[in-house]
Amino acid sequence: MDTSPQAQPSVVRRALGTSYAALSVAFSVLLGLFAVGLIVAFVRLHQYVLATITVALGLWGLVSSLTPSRPKRQGWMDGYVPSVGTAILFALLLRAFVVEAFKIPSGSMIPTLLVGDHLFVNKFAYGFRIPFTLVKIGAKVPDRGDIIVFNNPKQPDVDFIKRVIGIPGDRIDVRDDTVSVNGVEQKKDLLNPEYTYEDSNERVGEFLSEGREFQETLTRRDGKSVVVHRTIQNRDAFPREEGPFFVEPDHVFVMGDNRDNSSDSRVMGGIGQIPIDYIKGNALVIWLSLGGPNHVRMERMFRTLGTDAPSAGAQRGQP
Repeated sequence: MDTSPQAQPSVVRRALGTSYAALSVAFSVLLGLFAVGLIVAFVRLHQYVLATITVALGLWGLVSSLTPSRPKRQGWMDGYVPSVGTAILFALLLRAFVVEAFKIPSGSMIPTLLVGDHLFVNKFAYGFRIPFTLVKIGAKVPDRGDIIVFNNPKQPDVDFIKRVIGIPGDRIDVRDDTVSVNGVEQKKDLLNPEYTYEDSNERVGEFLSEGREFQETLTRRDGKSVVVHRTIQNRDAFPREEGPFFVEPDHVFVMGDNRDNSSDSRVMGGIGQIPIDYIKGNALVIWLSLGGPNHVRMERMFRTLGTDAPSAGAQRGQP
């Protein structure tokens, strides 16, 4: 081994070169992960724009891999751009096939979901949907109690989120916001007669509402298991009967948990029953919640969406 003074600088240069390469790789990975997170969590583009970007990045990667490399002096960004581009392509494919972000825009699912909640949606839950289409392969029917994101049948470019109440073949009756499925009244218990919560809409912005909070128990498809969740009913709601509604084949009947403030399958001329092919996926988890006095609701972050525990008393905007 050459230990002469002349050899030492070259060893140092190689060591520095190796360290620089390692830092470059690490920085590229971090940039890629950051790009993936931003795209999966926040990017909501028109389906044709998203398809165009995905195809363009895919073609760019293919051409780059087939083009013979030419010796040239690399700039400091040369190692990062391909990594970030690959990460963006991966994120777009992930968003198209596996998971998608959804932001709660209205109070129709209060108290389960609040305005400002950001969710991840499992796009594989009910079969494989060909990206940028309404065509599904191996479509599966959701179960009662599932929270689903779907394309509005009247405006397919607009996404809605509701809870499945009826599945194909069911008869749904609603009397004073109490649900009956196939003639069996679903259990509903009063939790709080004076529930105050924050709501908002595009016309008036944020405002306070009052209602009564209930715990509802929905029987699942197997007739044995149940989903327990919470609902709200206006305190001054008039007694009324809705239905019967007969759920069509390959459709589901949906309702919002904010029962008197939800445009759902009950509303004549509204979204109607939801075709299975229009369902994008099952709501999985709240990964971010913006709002409240501190602007970020830390206690809601990473909350899975399944059986809800009842709240103790009214909690303004924080059920």
